[in-house]
Amino acid sequence: MFTAVKLEVIKRLQAEFGTLYTDENVMLTATHTHVGNGGYSHQKLYQLASQDDTQAGYSQQTFEAIVDGIARSIKQAHNSLVPGKLSLAQGELKEATRNRSLAAYHANPEAKDFDSSVNEVMTQLRLDAADDTPLGLINWFAIHPTSFSNQFSHLSADNKGYAQLGM
Repeated sequence: MFTAVKLEVIKRLQAEFGTLYTDENVMLTATHTHVGNGGYSHQKLYQLASQDDTQAGYSQQTFEAIVDGIARSIKQAHNSLVPGKLSLAQGELKEATRNRSLAAYHANPEAKDFDSSVNEVMTQLRLDAADDTPLGLINWFAIHPTSFSNQFSHLSADNKGYAQLGM
């Protein structure tokens, strides 16, 4: 997550909630995707990477849309706060992902010490209301979010977004 995005999200939250939300208690995380927006970083290297015939590498409109969506999501969560509980689960999820570079993996001396060439452990943090109503979850699973070919020209939440539909 780009620093500029986080700083602007906090600025917008503070306009509504004062100093309740700060750099110390707001954490934004993201996975990468090959079918998401580009052009919203203030850092030149990322601007060059997202530059093409239709975009100059940075788009204020894209930056605003991302920041606005994140800030609105946090405001919605804030305004929906209820007593609740957390639960953490972890387990193996076999054959759900693959190592895209087996030759490089096997070049590591430690590779012989593992049963698999990928991390097959999935960790999930679940948030439920006190009455067990599901509120949300955060999932960690090492999978490369590239379910679409390089010819796909639309935005997508990719396989993580698809998994969300089942929640």
